[in-house]
Amino acid sequence: MRPLHSLVATLTCMLPLVAAQPDAWHRQPAFSVDPTRMLQEARASKVKEGQVVVELLEETSVVFDAKGGHETHYRYVFRIDHDSAINGWRSVGAVWEPWHQERPRIRARVITPDGVVHALDPATIGEFPVNEEGTKLYDDRKRLGPPLPQLCLGAVAEVEVITRDLEPVHAVGTLGAIALQQPVPVAFTRVWVDVPEAMPFQWRLVGLGASQPRITRENGRKRLTLEMGPTEPSEAREPSSDPDAQPRPVLAYSTVTTWGAASVYYAGIVERQLGPVNTI
Repeated sequence: MRPLHSLVATLTCMLPLVAAQPDAWHRQPAFSVDPTRMLQEARASKVKEGQVVVELLEETSVVFDAKGGHETHYRYVFRIDHDSAINGWRSVGAVWEPWHQERPRIRARVITPDGVVHALDPATIGEFPVNEEGTKLYDDRKRLGPPLPQLCLGAVAEVEVITRDLEPVHAVGTLGAIALQQPVPVAFTRVWVDVPEAMPFQWRLVGLGASQPRITRENGRKRLTLEMGPTEPSEAREPSSDPDAQPRPVLAYSTVTTWGAASVYYAGIVERQLGPVNTI
Protein backbone atom coordinates (compact mmCIF):
# COMPACT_ATOMS: atom_id res chain seq x y z
CA MET A 1 0.00 0.00 0.00
CA ARG A 2 1.17 3.50 -0.76
CA PRO A 3 2.24 5.22 2.48
CA LEU A 4 -0.75 6.66 4.35
CA HIS A 5 -1.32 10.29 3.55
CA SER A 6 0.74 12.45 5.86
CA LEU A 7 1.23 16.19 5.89
CA VAL A 8 4.92 15.80 6.58
CA ALA A 9 7.45 14.38 4.15
CA THR A 10 11.11 14.76 3.22
CA LEU A 11 12.76 16.77 0.50
CA THR A 12 16.29 16.61 -0.80
CA CYS A 13 16.29 18.90 -3.80
CA MET A 14 13.91 21.51 -5.17
CA LEU A 15 14.16 22.93 -8.65
CA PRO A 16 12.91 26.43 -9.55
CA LEU A 17 9.22 27.21 -9.49
CA VAL A 18 7.40 26.18 -12.65
CA ALA A 19 6.06 28.79 -15.03
CA ALA A 20 2.31 29.42 -15.08
CA GLN A 21 0.38 27.27 -17.58
CA PRO A 22 -3.32 28.07 -17.18
CA ASP A 23 -4.46 25.41 -19.67
CA ALA A 24 -2.20 22.64 -18.36
CA TRP A 25 -4.01 19.42 -17.42
CA HIS A 26 -2.72 19.53 -13.85
CA ARG A 27 -4.49 22.86 -13.28
CA GLN A 28 -7.90 21.39 -14.04
CA PRO A 29 -10.33 20.17 -11.33
CA ALA A 30 -9.99 16.61 -10.11
CA PHE A 31 -11.33 13.96 -12.51
CA SER A 32 -12.24 16.57 -15.13
CA VAL A 33 -9.36 15.84 -17.53
CA ASP A 34 -10.23 13.59 -20.46
CA PRO A 35 -8.64 10.17 -19.76
CA THR A 36 -7.08 9.99 -23.23
CA ARG A 37 -5.36 13.34 -22.71
CA MET A 38 -4.20 12.37 -19.22
CA LEU A 39 -2.70 9.14 -20.55
CA GLN A 40 -0.91 11.04 -23.32
CA GLU A 41 0.44 13.64 -20.87
CA ALA A 42 1.64 10.90 -18.55
CA ARG A 43 3.47 9.08 -21.33
CA ALA A 44 5.12 12.33 -22.42
CA SER A 45 6.36 13.19 -18.92
CA LYS A 46 10.10 12.56 -18.51
CA VAL A 47 10.57 13.60 -14.90
CA LYS A 48 13.26 11.10 -14.02
CA GLU A 49 14.29 7.95 -15.85
CA GLY A 50 14.77 4.61 -14.15
CA GLN A 51 12.06 5.01 -11.48
CA VAL A 52 9.41 2.40 -10.69
CA VAL A 53 6.79 5.10 -10.06
CA VAL A 54 6.54 8.74 -11.09
CA GLU A 55 4.06 11.17 -9.59
CA LEU A 56 2.73 13.57 -12.18
CA LEU A 57 0.84 15.71 -9.67
CA GLU A 58 0.93 16.22 -5.90
CA GLU A 59 -1.70 18.71 -4.71
CA THR A 60 -2.86 19.71 -1.24
CA SER A 61 -5.35 22.42 -0.30
CA VAL A 62 -6.58 23.45 3.15
CA VAL A 63 -9.61 25.74 3.44
CA PHE A 64 -10.69 27.16 6.82
CA ASP A 65 -14.17 28.35 7.76
CA ALA A 66 -14.94 31.22 10.13
CA LYS A 67 -15.26 28.88 13.14
CA GLY A 68 -11.82 27.35 12.63
CA GLY A 69 -12.96 24.09 11.05
CA HIS A 70 -11.14 23.16 7.87
CA GLU A 71 -11.33 20.84 4.90
CA THR A 72 -8.23 19.26 3.34
CA HIS A 73 -8.20 18.04 -0.25
CA TYR A 74 -5.28 15.78 -1.12
CA ARG A 75 -4.94 14.75 -4.77
CA TYR A 76 -2.19 12.82 -6.49
CA VAL A 77 -1.70 11.36 -9.96
CA PHE A 78 0.93 8.72 -10.64
CA ARG A 79 2.24 6.44 -13.38
CA ILE A 80 3.39 2.85 -12.84
CA ASP A 81 6.72 2.31 -14.63
CA HIS A 82 7.66 -1.11 -13.26
CA ASP A 83 5.77 -4.21 -12.14
CA SER A 84 7.54 -4.13 -8.78
CA ALA A 85 5.64 -0.94 -7.84
CA ILE A 86 2.15 -2.36 -8.24
CA ASN A 87 1.83 -3.98 -4.82
CA GLY A 88 3.15 -0.94 -2.99
CA TRP A 89 0.78 1.46 -4.76
CA ARG A 90 -2.22 -0.83 -5.13
CA SER A 91 -4.34 0.77 -2.42
CA VAL A 92 -5.20 4.18 -1.01
CA GLY A 93 -4.60 5.05 2.64
CA ALA A 94 -6.49 7.64 4.71
CA VAL A 95 -6.47 8.03 8.51
CA TRP A 96 -8.91 10.07 10.59
CA GLU A 97 -9.93 10.75 14.19
CA PRO A 98 -13.73 10.38 14.48
CA TRP A 99 -14.04 12.58 17.56
CA HIS A 100 -13.30 15.71 15.56
CA GLN A 101 -13.16 14.65 11.90
CA GLU A 102 -15.64 13.36 9.36
CA ARG A 103 -14.98 10.04 7.67
CA PRO A 104 -12.71 10.84 4.68
CA ARG A 105 -14.21 10.81 1.21
CA ILE A 106 -12.14 8.97 -1.37
CA ARG A 107 -12.41 9.06 -5.15
CA ALA A 108 -10.06 7.35 -7.56
CA ARG A 109 -9.75 6.14 -11.12
CA VAL A 110 -7.19 4.04 -12.95
CA ILE A 111 -6.61 4.57 -16.67
CA THR A 112 -5.08 1.44 -18.14
CA PRO A 113 -2.73 1.61 -21.16
CA ASP A 114 -5.62 0.77 -23.52
CA GLY A 115 -7.39 3.99 -22.43
CA VAL A 116 -10.12 2.29 -20.40
CA VAL A 117 -11.15 4.01 -17.15
CA HIS A 118 -11.68 1.91 -14.04
CA ALA A 119 -13.37 3.89 -11.24
CA LEU A 120 -12.99 3.05 -7.58
CA ASP A 121 -16.03 1.16 -6.31
CA PRO A 122 -17.22 2.78 -3.03
CA ALA A 123 -18.28 -0.66 -1.82
CA THR A 124 -14.60 -1.70 -1.65
CA ILE A 125 -13.66 1.05 0.82
CA GLY A 126 -12.98 -0.91 4.00
CA GLU A 127 -12.66 0.64 7.46
CA PHE A 128 -10.04 -0.58 9.93
CA PRO A 129 -8.46 0.45 13.24
CA VAL A 130 -4.99 1.95 12.85
CA ASN A 131 -3.51 -0.45 15.41
CA GLU A 132 -4.90 -3.81 14.37
CA GLU A 133 -2.49 -6.05 16.19
CA GLY A 134 0.62 -6.26 18.34
CA THR A 135 -0.08 -3.26 20.58
CA LYS A 136 -1.89 -2.58 23.83
CA LEU A 137 -1.97 1.17 23.28
CA TYR A 138 -5.45 2.64 22.90
CA ASP A 139 -5.89 4.45 19.61
CA ASP A 140 -9.26 5.72 18.40
CA ARG A 141 -7.99 6.60 14.94
CA LYS A 142 -9.45 4.73 11.99
CA ARG A 143 -8.08 3.91 8.56
CA LEU A 144 -9.56 3.47 5.10
CA GLY A 145 -7.70 1.27 2.61
CA PRO A 146 -9.54 0.65 -0.66
CA PRO A 147 -7.73 -1.13 -3.53
CA LEU A 148 -7.20 0.65 -6.82
CA PRO A 149 -8.92 -1.28 -9.63
CA GLN A 150 -6.88 -2.79 -12.47
CA LEU A 151 -3.59 -1.13 -11.53
CA CYS A 152 -0.92 -2.42 -13.92
CA LEU A 153 2.31 -1.51 -15.73
CA GLY A 154 1.83 1.69 -17.73
CA ALA A 155 -1.39 2.62 -15.94
CA VAL A 156 -2.09 6.13 -14.65
CA ALA A 157 -4.04 6.56 -11.40
CA GLU A 158 -5.74 9.66 -10.04
CA VAL A 159 -6.69 9.75 -6.35
CA GLU A 160 -8.42 12.35 -4.19
CA VAL A 161 -8.85 12.16 -0.40
CA ILE A 162 -11.03 14.76 1.34
CA THR A 163 -10.89 15.12 5.12
CA ARG A 164 -12.94 17.61 7.12
CA ASP A 165 -12.07 18.77 10.64
CA LEU A 166 -15.33 19.83 12.25
CA GLU A 167 -13.58 22.10 14.74
CA PRO A 168 -10.04 22.95 15.82
CA VAL A 169 -8.40 20.25 17.93
CA HIS A 170 -7.38 23.01 20.34
CA ALA A 171 -9.44 26.08 21.20
CA VAL A 172 -6.57 28.45 20.44
CA GLY A 173 -6.29 27.36 16.81
CA THR A 174 -4.70 24.88 14.42
CA LEU A 175 -1.09 23.98 13.68
CA GLY A 176 -0.23 22.12 10.49
CA ALA A 177 2.52 21.22 8.05
CA ILE A 178 2.06 20.28 4.40
CA ALA A 179 4.33 17.86 2.58
CA LEU A 180 6.24 19.20 -0.40
CA GLN A 181 7.77 15.99 -1.70
CA GLN A 182 7.45 12.22 -1.79
CA PRO A 183 9.88 9.28 -1.91
CA VAL A 184 9.40 9.26 -5.70
CA PRO A 185 9.93 12.00 -8.31
CA VAL A 186 7.09 14.52 -8.62
CA ALA A 187 6.55 16.50 -11.82
CA PHE A 188 4.36 19.26 -10.36
CA THR A 189 3.46 20.20 -6.79
CA ARG A 190 0.77 22.68 -5.83
CA VAL A 191 -0.20 23.68 -2.28
CA TRP A 192 -2.57 26.33 -1.03
CA VAL A 193 -4.09 27.40 2.29
CA ASP A 194 -7.19 29.60 2.29
CA VAL A 195 -8.46 31.40 5.42
CA PRO A 196 -10.92 34.19 6.30
CA GLU A 197 -9.30 37.62 6.21
CA ALA A 198 -9.95 38.18 9.93
CA MET A 199 -8.42 34.86 11.02
CA PRO A 200 -4.85 34.94 12.40
CA PHE A 201 -2.53 33.11 10.04
CA GLN A 202 1.21 32.58 10.26
CA TRP A 203 3.30 30.50 7.90
CA ARG A 204 6.89 29.48 7.31
CA LEU A 205 8.67 27.62 4.52
CA VAL A 206 11.33 25.26 5.80
CA GLY A 207 14.14 24.08 3.53
CA LEU A 208 13.16 25.78 0.29
CA GLY A 209 15.85 28.42 0.02
CA ALA A 210 14.62 31.52 -1.76
CA SER A 211 11.31 30.02 -2.90
CA GLN A 212 8.32 32.14 -1.91
CA PRO A 213 4.59 31.48 -2.15
CA ARG A 214 2.07 33.84 -3.72
CA ILE A 215 -0.30 35.71 -1.37
CA THR A 216 -3.69 36.87 -2.69
CA ARG A 217 -6.73 38.51 -1.09
CA GLU A 218 -10.26 38.40 -2.47
CA ASN A 219 -13.86 38.47 -1.18
CA GLY A 220 -12.89 38.65 2.46
CA ARG A 221 -10.41 35.78 2.30
CA LYS A 222 -6.64 35.41 1.99
CA ARG A 223 -4.80 32.60 0.25
CA LEU A 224 -1.21 31.37 0.23
CA THR A 225 -0.26 29.40 -2.91
CA LEU A 226 2.97 27.56 -3.65
CA GLU A 227 3.72 25.88 -7.00
CA MET A 228 6.90 24.02 -7.84
CA GLY A 229 8.45 21.14 -9.75
CA PRO A 230 9.84 18.88 -10.79
CA THR A 231 11.24 17.59 -7.50
CA GLU A 232 13.70 14.82 -6.81
CA PRO A 233 12.79 11.80 -4.66
CA SER A 234 13.81 11.96 -1.03
CA GLU A 235 16.64 9.90 0.33
CA ALA A 236 16.00 7.34 3.04
CA ARG A 237 17.43 8.24 6.43
CA GLU A 238 19.41 5.95 8.61
CA PRO A 239 17.25 4.63 11.49
CA SER A 240 19.55 6.14 14.12
CA SER A 241 20.17 9.46 12.38
CA ASP A 242 19.28 12.77 14.03
CA PRO A 243 16.21 14.25 12.27
CA ASP A 244 17.23 17.76 13.33
CA ALA A 245 20.53 17.42 11.49
CA GLN A 246 18.63 17.26 8.21
CA PRO A 247 15.31 19.03 8.80
CA ARG A 248 12.45 18.03 6.54
CA PRO A 249 11.30 20.95 4.40
CA VAL A 250 7.61 21.69 4.75
CA LEU A 251 5.11 24.51 4.60
CA ALA A 252 4.26 25.01 8.27
CA TYR A 253 1.22 27.11 9.18
CA SER A 254 -0.77 28.19 12.22
CA THR A 255 -4.06 29.94 13.03
CA VAL A 256 -3.00 30.46 16.67
CA THR A 257 -3.05 34.15 17.57
CA THR A 258 0.23 34.12 19.50
CA TRP A 259 2.45 31.60 21.24
CA GLY A 260 1.58 33.39 24.45
CA ALA A 261 -2.11 32.58 23.96
CA ALA A 262 -1.20 28.94 23.31
CA SER A 263 0.90 28.72 26.48
CA VAL A 264 -1.92 30.18 28.61
CA TYR A 265 -4.36 27.67 27.11
CA TYR A 266 -2.12 24.67 27.80
CA ALA A 267 -1.29 25.93 31.29
CA GLY A 268 -5.02 25.98 32.02
CA ILE A 269 -5.33 22.34 30.92
CA VAL A 270 -2.50 21.30 33.23
CA GLU A 271 -3.91 23.22 36.17
CA ARG A 272 -7.36 21.66 35.73
CA GLN A 273 -5.78 18.21 35.74
CA LEU A 274 -3.71 18.89 38.85
CA GLY A 275 -6.57 20.39 40.83
CA PRO A 276 -6.24 22.82 43.75
CA VAL A 277 -2.70 23.49 44.95
CA ASN A 278 -1.91 24.11 48.61
CA THR A 279 0.61 26.79 49.46
CA ILE A 280 2.41 27.70 52.68
